[in-house]
Amino acid sequence: MKKFLEILVLIFLFSGNLLAGDSLKNMELTKDTGFGDLYGKSLTGNYYKDYGMQIVNKADDHPVRLGQESIRFEVQPGDCGADDPKHGDWSDCKEDRERHELAGRYMKNGSTWWYAWSIYFPEDHINVFPTSAAYGQFHQSGSFPLFMFKERENGYWLSVTIRNDHTDESIEVLDDKDMRGKWNDILVNVKWSHKKNGFFKLWANGKLIYELQGQTKSKGTEAYFKFGLYRTYMSRWLESKKNINKSNGVPGQIVYFDEIRKVNECNKLKINELGYSCDDLTSQKKETKKDRLIKTLKKRILKKIMLEATEDKRKDVENWIEKQITKWSKKSNFADELFDSKSLKDKRDEFIKKGIKKFK
Repeated sequence: MKKFLEILVLIFLFSGNLLAGDSLKNMELTKDTGFGDLYGKSLTGNYYKDYGMQIVNKADDHPVRLGQESIRFEVQPGDCGADDPKHGDWSDCKEDRERHELAGRYMKNGSTWWYAWSIYFPEDHINVFPTSAAYGQFHQSGSFPLFMFKERENGYWLSVTIRNDHTDESIEVLDDKDMRGKWNDILVNVKWSHKKNGFFKLWANGKLIYELQGQTKSKGTEAYFKFGLYRTYMSRWLESKKNINKSNGVPGQIVYFDEIRKVNECNKLKINELGYSCDDLTSQKKETKKDRLIKTLKKRILKKIMLEATEDKRKDVENWIEKQITKWSKKSNFADELFDSKSLKDKRDEFIKKGIKKFK
C-alpha cells in the first residue's frame, strides 16, 4: 500500500497540471510523511526536475523524523518554476526566482486550523542570504504571501506581511546554530480572517514563539500552505561578497520535511508522537511585540559586540547590554523609538558602537 501511495504521489507530481486550491488533483502524502491535506506543485507548468521532490527512505541513509520516510527537496541553479500557458504566464526565470515546492488546498475565511511539520537542514547546508530562501509559507489566492518562513543571515525566521506586500514584522524561529544536522518541529494554530477575530500562533520545538491577534489575511482571498524550497532574488547573492568565485549561479540547496500534518483540532494532530501535548502548548503565555523586539535587540547587539570581544567577557557584555536597555526603557520616548524601525536601528547601532569600544 505504501509503495502504491509513493507511485501515486510521483505520478501527480510530474503530470504538469496540478493547481493549488480547489482545482488541486487528489494527491496525498504517504501515511509515513503526513496527513490532512492534498498537495500539488505550486505552479502548473511541467518544470519539476527528477531530484526536485522525492519521498526518501531511512534505509538509504536519509534523515527521518518518525517512521521510515521523509520528503527531500532540492534546488540547483536554474531550477525555475513556471505556469502552464493554459493556467497563467508566471515564469520564475523572468522574475529572478527558483523553486521546488508543494501547495495545499485553499482554506475558507473564518476557518481554524492546526498545522505541524518537521524540517531538517543537512550539516553541509549553505546559507545563501541575501538571496531570500523560503522553506514554508502561508500564501493567499491572487495576492501576496501572509506568513513566510525564511532563512536569514542568522537563522530561520518568520516574516509577517498581513496588510501589504512588505514585511510588517520579523520573528526569529531558530538560531543558525540550531538548524543544521537536526530535526526541528514547527506547529501553527491559525484562524483565517480579514477581521479582528483572527489569530496566528507559532511554536518551535514545543515553545511558543509568536502570537498575533487580529487580521490574518486579506478580504476576498483564501489562504493555503506551501512547503519545500523557494528562492527569490538570486541576483543579490551573485552580486554580494559571498560570491567569491564569481559563480553564475547560487549554490544548490537541500532540505527535508517530515510529519506534515493539518487538522482542525489540536488533539487530532497526534503531537504526542513528536513528544508534545496540546495542554502544554495551549497553556503557554504569549510574548508581546515589545518583549520580542527587546529580546531580538539584545541578541543582535550581543552578537555584534562578541565579534570584537573575547569569549571570557560574554557575561559582562550581557550584563552591560541589560543595563543599557533598562536605562533606555525609562526614557519618555522609549516606546516611540522601540516601535519605529529606523529609530530602533539607530539605537541598536549606538549600543553596538559603545559596546565594541568598551569591550574590544
